[in-house]
Amino acid sequence: MSISKLRNSTAIDKALGMTAVNEALKADVMVNIADRVQVENPTLDVPVKDALNADAVNMYLKQVSASSCSEIDSLISNLRGLREKLVADRSRIEQDVAKFATFNQSVIQLTDVVSDSVAQVKAPSLAE
Repeated sequence: MSISKLRNSTAIDKALGMTAVNEALKADVMVNIADRVQVENPTLDVPVKDALNADAVNMYLKQVSASSCSEIDSLISNLRGLREKLVADRSRIEQDVAKFATFNQSVIQLTDVVSDSVAQVKAPSLAE
C-alpha cells in the first residue's frame, strides 16, 4: 500500500495497513534471528523455519545474555576504578587543604608581626 493511499484511506484501511506493516516487521525479525542462528552455527543444516526451534532461540538468548553480562561486568570494573581514583583524589585534596590552612595561618601571623613592627616604627616618629 503506498503512503499516499494510506493517508487518504479510511480508519479501517489504516488499521489494516498497520497490521500488514506489523506482520511484515515480525516476519523480518524472525528471519533475522534465524539468519543469525545459522550464521553463528553453520553446522545447523536446517531450513530457516526449523532453525527457530526452542533450542536455537535459547542458545541465541544465552549468547545475548552473556554479552550483556560481560558488558555490565566491564562497566562495574570501570566504576570501581573511578571510585578508587575518587578516594585517592579526596585524600590528596584533604592534605592540600590542611597544608593551605597551615600556610594561611602562618601568613596571618606574619602579617600581624609586620603590622605591629610597622606601627612601632611609626609611633616614635609621630611623637617627635
